[in-house]
Order: sequence, then structure tokens, then C-alpha cells
Amino acid sequence: MKHIIQISLGQSLDDKEFTSTFQRKQYHIKRIGTDGSFSRASDLLLKWNKKADAIALGSVDHRAAPKKDLNKLLELGRQLKTPVTSGDTLRTVGQEWSLRHIQFKFGNTYFNNARIFFFSGATSRSIASVLAEYTPNLIFADPLIDKASPSLSTT
Repeated sequence: MKHIIQISLGQSLDDKEFTSTFQRKQYHIKRIGTDGSFSRASDLLLKWNKKADAIALGSVDHRAAPKKDLNKLLELGRQLKTPVTSGDTLRTVGQEWSLRHIQFKFGNTYFNNARIFFFSGATSRSIASVLAEYTPNLIFADPLIDKASPSLSTT
């Protein structure tokens, strides 16, 4: 049986544990929330190193997290024997692929000249970049949210 540990910076109230079968292999999956504590997350990374088959870091918000703490946590993960991932690369590639697939599947016209509003261009940069290939009509609320500016940014 493979053991997968998910260390989340989210709430510990959401902790769960279960066993599942995937491709005829048994997996024991355990989620451990740290209530936003980077030091607790670091301790858990060290605790589960060499005990788990894989460790996933969850609820890692690159915008809200203090950059120094986040970098320390990711660096610690790179030094462990057990593989550690946050899933960021998979998420980015998956989102970009999905948008291009939808555009292709619906006759290469689905997003053409669409008017698209983003609450945050900073966090949706990869999606906005793909959609900009099909439409110039992208609107971003970043100035409004970040600086209480009365106007929105457009492309």
C-alpha cells in the first residue's frame, strides 16, 4: 500500500483520511491542515519524510503567503528524500490545455472576440495569456481591488 500525505496550509477542521484503490493498487491518503502555520507545515514535512511515498503541499497561495516563508517551505521540500509537490505546474498546464482544447473542439471560434473579465490578472496570468490569443477583450479588476482605483485595466 502506498501512503500519500497532503500537508495543507488550510484549516485543520478539514482533515480527513481514507484508503482507495487506483489501477489495482491500494493508496492510503491523509490530509493534515496546519491552519496557516508554515512552521507546522515544515515540521510535518520532516516528520513524513521517508515515511510517506509522496507528499503534496496544499492551499499554497502564492499571492497571500509571505514569500520568504513559502520559499523556505518549498526549498525544504526539495531537500527531502520523499517526493514533494504543490501541483502548480500541473494546474497551469492543465488550465492552458483545457482552454485550447475547448477552442479547438468548438470550431476554433469559441473564445473569438469574447469579452472576459478577470478579478485578478496576477493570479490568472497563464489563463489570460492563452485567451489573449483569441480575443483582445480582456478586462482586469486588479487596479480596482489593489488600489481602489475607479477604473479597470484592459488589454
